[in-house]
Amino acid sequence: MMTPKEALRKLEVYSSTNGSGQCTQDEHEEAKKMAMAALEKLQHYEELKTAGRLVELPCKVGDTVYFLNTKPHISLRMNWIYKSKVARIVTIGSGSFIMIQMRTEYGCTELPAVRCDFGKTVFLAREEAEAALKGSDLNE
Repeated sequence: MMTPKEALRKLEVYSSTNGSGQCTQDEHEEAKKMAMAALEKLQHYEELKTAGRLVELPCKVGDTVYFLNTKPHISLRMNWIYKSKVARIVTIGSGSFIMIQMRTEYGCTELPAVRCDFGKTVFLAREEAEAALKGSDLNE
């Protein structure tokens, strides 16, 4: 079975040599089928997107994220970066919440984050969280 890249390459070779190139008629037909399947899949995703049923998430369950706490919270330190795990992803209505689980000195706590929190208070890399903390007036 060809990979999608191989299929595209075979189609390019076949079309650039008017069928007399380095691939057989069978390979050309297999490449065409793969290309059509890929286009159908893309069309399906476009239809889902148009219908508002396709969601692109910034992370997946189990990913490590870094939560920068900027608000008073009973069990979290202010202006502190917490290494956390994405515990689950919940969809309510038209919104998605990413539930972040973190261990604190008081035990384990779980907080919701929304997509717009990423890059502001939730980061995929510790260095990004540290830069946000340094760049803000939170630590003054």
